[in-house]
Amino acid sequence: MIDINEGPAVGSDRPRARFSKAYRRPALIASAALALVIGVGGVARADETGTSANVASSVQGALVDIVSTDSYEGAVAAGTGMILTSTGEILTNNHVIDGATSIKVTVVATQKTYTATVVGTDPTADVAVIQLKDASGLKTVPLGDSSSVKVGDKVVAAGNANGDGGDPSVVSGTVTALSQDITASDESGSGAEQLTGLIETDAPIVAGDSGGSLAISGKVIGMNTAASVSNSTAENASDSTTSTGDSYAIPINTALSIAQKITSGQASSTVHIGLHGFLGVALEDTSAAVNTYGREGFGGFGGSDPYSQGTATSVSGAMVSGLVTDGPAASAGLQAGDVITAVDGTTIDSVTTLNTVMAGTRPGEKVSVSWTDSSGTTQTATLTLGTAAAD
Repeated sequence: MIDINEGPAVGSDRPRARFSKAYRRPALIASAALALVIGVGGVARADETGTSANVASSVQGALVDIVSTDSYEGAVAAGTGMILTSTGEILTNNHVIDGATSIKVTVVATQKTYTATVVGTDPTADVAVIQLKDASGLKTVPLGDSSSVKVGDKVVAAGNANGDGGDPSVVSGTVTALSQDITASDESGSGAEQLTGLIETDAPIVAGDSGGSLAISGKVIGMNTAASVSNSTAENASDSTTSTGDSYAIPINTALSIAQKITSGQASSTVHIGLHGFLGVALEDTSAAVNTYGREGFGGFGGSDPYSQGTATSVSGAMVSGLVTDGPAASAGLQAGDVITAVDGTTIDSVTTLNTVMAGTRPGEKVSVSWTDSSGTTQTATLTLGTAAAD
């Protein structure tokens, strides 16, 4: 497994490599990709070689630009997706839509923009399927067989580089390794996740390319997912890293297998179908020493606004460390410091247990929630769940 290094070592002029995950910033578009900027010489761009452009042309018309908005953080992120069906099923990375409360998708071939909904996700594999509203007649991505990929194969990667939109950016390279395992994180080094079985190439994918295509001879054999980058002291995220030459893609056979489970509604401990219900609380286990924030464990809010904070308690359960203003829990009278002990008769002994229960709920559903307040009194109320953000 590859460790993440968040920045240069103290006293060293040499930046350390890390594998960068999606990043978002409030009030601006931060390209949701696992690489940040191109910094590898000698790798052909589409305008530098006819071969790259010709190979990519069969794929480009089936790519989409994705812009996801997180209204809780006031953040926007950009990424890429691939069209699986003519009616608008889109394959992308989970981290491209993670935390999204709304998703807009522009089909590259037509420049028509659609609203998208989440069909389902597998955060552990970084795979998601979204559905365009009222789409038809779309060109679908030409699919290859990732089991036939060999080290040394020439590849072409395409995507919404830097979130610029318009024609996809295209880079070429070579498969350098197979079945690679890495640890990926966001630009700050947080939100680390383990990704396994990846295709490694030296094609320098960049910010916004996540969810885009990795192709051989015009057939997609992988989905761009991660890249090794190194930190500098530049102020802007798009200028703060350079590729160190290692990029990673999820084999398309793996991604499609997960997508099939999602589209057929086969929920599991890793596959989440649709969007679950939303209590509007930030949580921590009662044994935790510090407050943390999350949507019932399915992705962190980040920061304290718009929450109020609470303190730890000895009662077993999931402690409310913050509340969304006017959210279901706040409207029912829960306060920071309260401990949720049961939902619809299921005992809640940890945040993990509450995560499991919430993953099985749906927006608009009414649930009975019991909690112990700061005075030790047990209270119960019926809440109408809101809609959670994508996880």
